[in-house]
Amino acid sequence: MLVNAVSMINEQSVALKIYGDGQLKKKLQHQAKILNVDATFCGNVANLHECINGSGIFVLCSNFEGLSNALIEAMMLGLVCVSTNYPGAEEIISDGVNGLLVPCGNSEILAKKITMVLKNDCLREKLSMGALTSGQKYRELNLKNRISTIPEKELIELLASDGKLIKRPLLVTDSQVLVGFNAELWQDVLLSETK
Repeated sequence: MLVNAVSMINEQSVALKIYGDGQLKKKLQHQAKILNVDATFCGNVANLHECINGSGIFVLCSNFEGLSNALIEAMMLGLVCVSTNYPGAEEIISDGVNGLLVPCGNSEILAKKITMVLKNDCLREKLSMGALTSGQKYRELNLKNRISTIPEKELIELLASDGKLIKRPLLVTDSQVLVGFNAELWQDVLLSETK
């Protein structure tokens, strides 16, 4: 997906450094060669944060990842992060706030989002600052390793003490709680609550 996306980007010269090993490495190397994409395959590294520090954009293309240490490390470094919206990605990235999310398997949208970041300095700065804030707080509290064991009351107190930990807007009414923003749904709920 990433190699295809980069081959679609015409406006900027983009060089890839791809970390990790696996069954698809040879296929990706071949694909990069055929599509004339400047890609370096770095394999597995123990010090990913040192290797990616100073990169322009961090891209995570995965169909399933869980809570990605690599993504959190990239955010801690203040890198602009673009990730597929695999199950769990929204726990780390609020689209347009501290990174960008794209549908799994959609190289065209990934290319558009990367191009958007490359061309827009204000967006790049906003996403970088959002990533830096989110990543540091998440790591500082060691939430990745603790979240499944923290009692609900403590989680509620933690969220109440620091709004930056909430990735999606919440609407709490007398009768329901909505997670994530949907203008139509919020309007319906708010109007029904005022009747």
